[in-house]
Amino acid sequence: ATLQHLGMIHSKFNNHDQSIEYRKRSLSVMQEYASKFPEQAEERKMMRLLKDIPYYLATEYEKKGSHQTAGKILMDLWAKAEDQNDIPSHARILNKLGLIKKRNGEFDEAIEYFGLVATESEVSDYDRAIAYHNLGDAYMVQGELERAESNYLLAQDLKRTVGSDRSKFITYLSLGELEYKKNNMEASIAHFEKGLSVFNKVEGEPELYEVYNWLQLAYMGIDVDKAKSFNEEFKKLNDFYVKNQTFQREEEAQRREALSALIDKEKQRRVDALNREQFIKEFWPVFLGVALLVLFSAILGIRYYVALRANRALSQSQLKLERAKEILKSADTDLD
Repeated sequence: ATLQHLGMIHSKFNNHDQSIEYRKRSLSVMQEYASKFPEQAEERKMMRLLKDIPYYLATEYEKKGSHQTAGKILMDLWAKAEDQNDIPSHARILNKLGLIKKRNGEFDEAIEYFGLVATESEVSDYDRAIAYHNLGDAYMVQGELERAESNYLLAQDLKRTVGSDRSKFITYLSLGELEYKKNNMEASIAHFEKGLSVFNKVEGEPELYEVYNWLQLAYMGIDVDKAKSFNEEFKKLNDFYVKNQTFQREEEAQRREALSALIDKEKQRRVDALNREQFIKEFWPVFLGVALLVLFSAILGIRYYVALRANRALSQSQLKLERAKEILKSADTDLD
């Protein structure tokens, strides 16, 4: 747990190499623990970490720009989740694949992945809420504000009972942004401030303290002093994180298209496998009939061949017997 937290802290400051190192070490420790003390690990519900840590590791590689490495880990987790019928892991992976597609500008594909989670009957309300929120984000980026709002509200409704305070804040943040885009500043401010009343630890996360920037923009035409105050808060936090973060990118992995293409390839492989399975199920009686017909014909052919050989052998034996009789008869005649 300590190694995981250290990885998370370094991730916040974009120190991805350090974060990856800590997550690798935490995975190694967990694998050793699970191997030596499986019963204790199961009892303490720690076996889940064997799936969680690789997922976070893949996320870290993606943030770093190592998209191929991230993709290989995610594809492996995707396959294992389906093979083991692990609904929570499968839902998380599909949500992640949708996010990758959305960031790559492939919104239809992103919506497809999010939709698979949102409409899956066995998925948890928590994962469904995340999927609805992600659908809202995908629609808002495309300017479909009404569809975005309906999905945000579905997410918000589920999060009232299953979401963490942080998760609830994220949906309030998105609703505030949506109202800002609709030029409803008072409604926008209400969502932002409601979010902050639910979760007041945004200063610890770079992707969340942007709420102060949104608030200063929304207050600009309503209360200049408040706008100035929120601007100063945002600038202070932003300067702190920019000063302390390090930027790391792998030159050979700059483009997300490679990861997107890997997802598409794996998806097509699964589609082809499913089609083959369905084809076999649909036509297996025909295949069985043909196989039995071939087998029956082969048996008849063998029996016919054996019988023919036997008949030939019998005919030859009879011929030899007849010749022997003639020879004996001829011998008897000579003796007379």
